Amino acid sequence: KLIRWLMGNDASKQPAMQEWKEYLENSKKKFTSTAGCSKADYRIQPMNGVDFTLDEFDAYCELGSGAFADVFLTSHKEAKIFIALKILDKRKVIRKCQEEHVQSEKELLSLMDMPFIIKLHLSFQLNASLCLGLEYVPRGELFDLLRSKGSFTEKQTIFYASQ
Repeated sequence: KLIRWLMGNDASKQPAMQEWKEYLENSKKKFTSTAGCSKADYRIQPMNGVDFTLDEFDAYCELGSGAFADVFLTSHKEAKIFIALKILDKRKVIRKCQEEHVQSEKELLSLMDMPFIIKLHLSFQLNASLCLGLEYVPRGELFDLLRSKGSFTEKQTIFYASQ
């Protein structure tokens, strides 16, 4: 459906449509891969052993929204931990040519294990969305803290920069 929407029904675009199909299929495989880490590195496994679904989560509230994603506070029913579930709209990502950025974000977060960088617990896809299950940090982003303070002291700057 997405390909038909992007390309229209013009028969002259069939070769381009096939390229789009291949591109989207490769992108899907790339997104659902674990980017150099095994499934065991993820803290949460799908309940059905195959892939995650939204039914595995209880949703509480919206934490924020951006140009092509909304973030919700959820908890995984089986693991019983809070997760910030970032749901990216595939159409908006493609329209804004952000596929590589989204893939890079997912890959980098899956490899990171640092105290001041959120952890990626899981990732999965729905028909129209990409989903990243991120560590829930209740006090918000560093940028929000900086904005509320106006500036950091030299000591605070050194502390955060060292992380």
